Amino acid sequence: MQLSKSSKIFLADFQARTLPGLFCIMRDMDPIQIEQLSKRYGQTTALAGFCATIPAGSITVVFGPSGSGKTTLLRILAGLEQPEEGTVQGIPESVKMTFQDGKLLPHATVLHNVMYGLDARQWSRQVREQKARQAMELCGCPPENQVAGTLSGGQRQRAALARAIVSRPDLLLLDESFSSLDQASRKELQTVLLRLQARLHMTVVFVTHDPQEALRLADTLILLKNGTCAGCHDRDTMQEALAAESGEGQDPDHEGK
Repeated sequence: MQLSKSSKIFLADFQARTLPGLFCIMRDMDPIQIEQLSKRYGQTTALAGFCATIPAGSITVVFGPSGSGKTTLLRILAGLEQPEEGTVQGIPESVKMTFQDGKLLPHATVLHNVMYGLDARQWSRQVREQKARQAMELCGCPPENQVAGTLSGGQRQRAALARAIVSRPDLLLLDESFSSLDQASRKELQTVLLRLQARLHMTVVFVTHDPQEALRLADTLILLKNGTCAGCHDRDTMQEALAAESGEGQDPDHEGK
């Protein structure tokens, strides 16, 4: 079910009482302004004059088919790629990114994987363990001593999310992170993400080609087609836009009604 703003606030307040170590106040962040962004790989154009505004402190979903430039956009936001043209303004200092396979250390435990998200030069081992356990509890991770290589897909994504948010980033990027999961696990992880965003007040950019997932998560929807922005929508207009793009887009809050 799509969480309302009041539900998100309620969950954030409740979890702040139960897990105070990861609670943080509302952040003063600027929106991310993307202007005329272009990126090419040889003869292939990934982005062509892409423009969009990503609001701060909410979830923006980038929706489009495979090959439309979604991953390239995320990699530029993460600083992993540089555009040939255009500008990106408002990227915060603290940015984390998760991927479809989780990219965990397969022979390390869940606890050690999550601790890996913290700078050992900044925090003692005791503090890193405490923070990691708090993040793991918030994400519903499997037992801390379980080896990452034995985890299911959903468990890997929970651990990857915990590793990403343990340092409380200002910007969290997710590259189709739930796309390989079964439907039940996918909905569970979507709920986890909604709770995390409400609790930590991060700016989240989530890439997907699933219209139902986009509709459930997005505060703002960006349609990406052939490397350009085909439209930006809020909650009032995104369902119609998704239906026009995909022939789907029924609001998951109204299934069976």
